Amino acid sequence: MAEVDCRSLRILVDLQACQTHASANRGVGRYSKALFESLNSAAGERRLFGLVSAEHSVFPEFNGLTQTRMLIAPSLPDWQTKLDFRGGDRDSIDALLHSAVAAVVAPDIVHVSNIFEGIGERVAIPDPINRPAGQVHSATLFDLIPLRFKDLYFESADYTGWYYHRLKYLQQADLLLSISESSRRDAIELLGLDPAKIVTIHGGIASCFKPVLD
Repeated sequence: MAEVDCRSLRILVDLQACQTHASANRGVGRYSKALFESLNSAAGERRLFGLVSAEHSVFPEFNGLTQTRMLIAPSLPDWQTKLDFRGGDRDSIDALLHSAVAAVVAPDIVHVSNIFEGIGERVAIPDPINRPAGQVHSATLFDLIPLRFKDLYFESADYTGWYYHRLKYLQQADLLLSISESSRRDAIELLGLDPAKIVTIHGGIASCFKPVLD
């Protein structure tokens, strides 16, 4: 097997977590934005790209990223099929469109900022099955709280079906970046994932935070 020069990797990060009504102005959106900007500052010779969608009204700006490194996926068409949030035909077609936009930059790695986006909104996610040979898929893992407390979260059949469909992506991803060791342990225990495929990256402190003088 030929060795891969990691310095020349092309990395695409799905940033819809910075756009949705559920996450844009909350911790998930802020964390995703900060992680992407930190990756960009440390990219070196690697080429880092961000992907946002015209499906959402929020278009955040990212420090240090030129417009040529930002992909904008078009609004998702009405495919004349039922939107059930459970991985039906419409969800599959949305995934193909997402992958087609990503293919423009031929990424070696596709990272999804938050897989649990889209209940009540249309959020396309890449298809981990139908992908180019050798392409690595990863995702940030924030938590598995609904899976841990099913009685509190799984009262709605629609939400339950959607959540379990998105769980499949986590199980098929090559690597998960967990924001805490607790979430990492939950993924190993509740999803039966290989511990080697889950790395705890914790959280950082943004430069806007300063020590209090008083």
